[in-house]
Amino acid sequence: MTLNGRRKSNREIADENLAKVRAWLDTEDVIPERGGKANISAIAVAAEVDGQVPYREEARAAIQVAVEKKGLGTILFT
Repeated sequence: MTLNGRRKSNREIADENLAKVRAWLDTEDVIPERGGKANISAIAVAAEVDGQVPYREEARAAIQVAVEKKGLGTILFT
């Protein structure tokens, strides 16, 4: 990936992925769950980011806030 003709840093890519997770969380009414907990894998798929991104401290904090604000729900992917 490049930005203005240069390769993006890992930090820039991480920030973009975090922004994707936050944007997805902002658009959803409920957070997908599995076993009564936020389904991190489903969030990653829906936000179109690598499966490890939601485990970053900043992403987990954003997910926690969304869960507290919106609650958990079931989202089925077909």
